[in-house]
Amino acid sequence: MSTQSSESEAPSRDGARTDVEHFAAERKREEEETEIYADRERWEVAAILHRYGVRGDALRAAVDSICADKRRWVDFMMRFELDLKEPQPDRAARSAVTIGGAYVVGGLLPLSPYMLLDSTHQALVISACITGVALAGFGWLKAKATGLPAGRGAVQTLVIGGLAAAVAYMVAKLVGG
Repeated sequence: MSTQSSESEAPSRDGARTDVEHFAAERKREEEETEIYADRERWEVAAILHRYGVRGDALRAAVDSICADKRRWVDFMMRFELDLKEPQPDRAARSAVTIGGAYVVGGLLPLSPYMLLDSTHQALVISACITGVALAGFGWLKAKATGLPAGRGAVQTLVIGGLAAAVAYMVAKLVGG
């Protein structure tokens, strides 16, 4: 039904295009297609509605109504043919602030013992404990948020974080001597 499926997947392979740029490009293409290939695009609207059980006169009326307004027609195709919703313009900035803040807080937790204690050995032990508790806590929260078993999420994140720390330690030992 849609000839755009491989084209609309391209941005996932091309990290240079943002969600906003991708949406705008697909919208422009859909606007052109409703202009140039109106009959085919009307048929696609009918096919989409048919999948939802709309038939006969109701189908014809719905297609006519949707296609009577160019903006509504393109909106319909964006949503139901391409499964695209208009991205929020401030989403990227909010994500950047959230991720940046998480890195600062996440970095300060394990580093704080080194800033507060004179003994590096004692700071290492406390830092490892803080990191373990934080990893387990984040794993628990993530599992709860996604509907998975919380205990499993906590253990899984703790194990993966521990393995990553062990690998980083070994690499540092190899490089640093």
